[in-house]
Amino acid sequence: MWCFLIRRWPLLAALLAVPAAPAAHAFVLADGREVFCEVERGGQPYRVPEEYIGNGKVGERHPELGGSAAVVRRQPDGRPKIVIDAVVTEGMRAKLPLARDFMFFHECAHIRRDTRDEVEANCEALAEMRRRGLVDAAGEAALGAFHELMGRLPLKYGGSGKVFWADTLACSESPGGLPDSPSAFPGLGGLFDPPYAP
Repeated sequence: MWCFLIRRWPLLAALLAVPAAPAAHAFVLADGREVFCEVERGGQPYRVPEEYIGNGKVGERHPELGGSAAVVRRQPDGRPKIVIDAVVTEGMRAKLPLARDFMFFHECAHIRRDTRDEVEANCEALAEMRRRGLVDAAGEAALGAFHELMGRLPLKYGGSGKVFWADTLACSESPGGLPDSPSAFPGLGGLFDPPYAP
């Protein structure tokens, strides 16, 4: 059949052979609402796709993500996607659904702000959740406790979950918080050049 298609309709055969880019689908929040990580590229809106990987036991981390629950990766066309460990995030949903929501906004913040800085991404995630009315004082306290349970962390997170959350709150409570960031995605300069490696 492929030989027939190639001879008869070479353009159609070529289009069928090219894998489609992953479609951006909604991330389902703990309250059931659906959200997207939306950014701009060259003045055009772009919905960042998510890729879910992992099929092991709860508590196991997918080796491709280097121990993280989620990371930002580059697609073949250079645009970002959020790669999520489905097993780990299901465990998060069972323990503290708000933490899974926070993780999504944290990864989206890396893309929106074009940053590798973990505290900056946390700060932006918390600010976005506050703007959307997704977290209150009790929720922030629960997120703080969740971060403390992380224990020791690499220095890029401040060395511990407790310090990571304290730095997040300090950033979010500083006058003006984070400065407005122009749409950083068009150039992919900080996060994706050189190629992103978690």
